[in-house]
Amino acid sequence: MNIKQRIHRYTPQPVTRPVAALAALLLCSGGLFALGCVLAWQGILFHPLEQYWILLLLISFILVLSVSYDWKQYFKFPFLIQQYLIDSKLAQDIRERALRSSDATIMGQRQIHTTRLHKQQQLLLKLNDHETPQWFNVDLNQVFNTEPYLDIHVRPSDALIGQQVLVYYLMRTRWIVQLYAYDGDQNFQHLQHYIATPIRGRIYFDHIPSRLMLDLPRVAHIQASREDDSPSYTLKLSTNYGKYYRVSCKAAHFDKLELALANLIDFLRYRDFKHHPEIRQAVISKHHPFLYRNLLNYMLIAALLLFAATTADWQLALLSLVVACLRGMSIQQHKQSPFIEA
Repeated sequence: MNIKQRIHRYTPQPVTRPVAALAALLLCSGGLFALGCVLAWQGILFHPLEQYWILLLLISFILVLSVSYDWKQYFKFPFLIQQYLIDSKLAQDIRERALRSSDATIMGQRQIHTTRLHKQQQLLLKLNDHETPQWFNVDLNQVFNTEPYLDIHVRPSDALIGQQVLVYYLMRTRWIVQLYAYDGDQNFQHLQHYIATPIRGRIYFDHIPSRLMLDLPRVAHIQASREDDSPSYTLKLSTNYGKYYRVSCKAAHFDKLELALANLIDFLRYRDFKHHPEIRQAVISKHHPFLYRNLLNYMLIAALLLFAATTADWQLALLSLVVACLRGMSIQQHKQSPFIEA
């Protein structure tokens, strides 16, 4: 994921100018109403217009309101509009992509009231290149939710204090847009929270998870290897976007990592590898659901393109091409790293 995508997707943009937000809401509703009028004049929708214009106006407003409403930041429009509704420093940070990164130590946490109804989470971070700790704004839910089917929550508590983290933040407003811990690749004691929750649901942590923990749903291939005939070995975990992790079987609470990957591991091959030290290398993963999902997507795209090429209705052909393009973009997006790569 490039810097622009990460900043726009994981930086909360709360509305601070309600009058401008109302104007944007009315402007978008007016644009949708105008489109509806054009369709009515063409006899496609809401015809005759003289009879249904009030209904069309009401539907336009309700539709824009429902699409743009966001319970965290009140309203969420495309950034071209949103930049005029939010804090000017935050808008400038996002426009200029004023991103900084640093190793840091968490020294404290708190919640402050930015408005009567809104609380803001903050972390006190001691950056490696600064002597004095500083408060940084963060949404501990949004910053970790890099998959649509995983809802990761980190409980803000004093258990976070002392963790070593890598942080990416916006320069002026000190909004954190990426955060993960350094200490999780060889210690998996916190994976009990991952195992206890179904993959489609919420996962709760009382600490900042490491990048490997955040990447577990994207692991698509597992290879076990050893350098000699010793019983110790290493797992090489490969994600669907090409990232590799190496984990020793001597890592603390390694059994919890095995349980977390249970749906992907072929335990017959894994057992043979562990019980036969003469086997130096073995692929121990099964076919990942990503494989079947991608096959279905490619088949759907091929069917849509074939339909667009053979149908005589240009509107259906155009719709098929649009849907095929959207599915193709979705496939490419899943092949991209959800993290800012250094």
